[in-house]
Amino acid sequence: DALTMMAGTSLWDALYGRLIATPHPGEMARLLATDVAEVENDRLTTVQRAADMIGGVVVLKGASTLVAARDGRLRINMRPNSGLARGATGDVLAGLTAGLATQLSAFDAASLSVYLHGIAGEFAADEVGVYGMTASDVIERVPAAFRRLASFDVEP
Repeated sequence: DALTMMAGTSLWDALYGRLIATPHPGEMARLLATDVAEVENDRLTTVQRAADMIGGVVVLKGASTLVAARDGRLRINMRPNSGLARGATGDVLAGLTAGLATQLSAFDAASLSVYLHGIAGEFAADEVGVYGMTASDVIERVPAAFRRLASFDVEP
């Protein structure tokens, strides 16, 4: 709701360069004064345009979640999960992002949180099903998502 309230105001100027926004396509359409069809038609351009507008990082949620920074960096998370299209799961993502942003750059925090959120969502979908899962189910599986990430063998 904060994103919707900020659309078309000068609040963006006060926060320029210090913001991580996590809109779904409907919120993105309101932010950019367009419609959802236009957002979905060109998600890459849309997310970059929004990052430029706010001077920060934008996470455009969807089946392929995009993370864009004002400097042109872009990451795409290809982990679709319809269970994450439930009320309050975006709040889980925002909270995870805020927590990681205390330790990482905004772009890396947003990217990592999208990934971890997706893994936690997959665990929840496997255990309770996509139709019955809730934001609480996702939250409960975030520690397991961190453990999964820590178990990957990454060569230097």
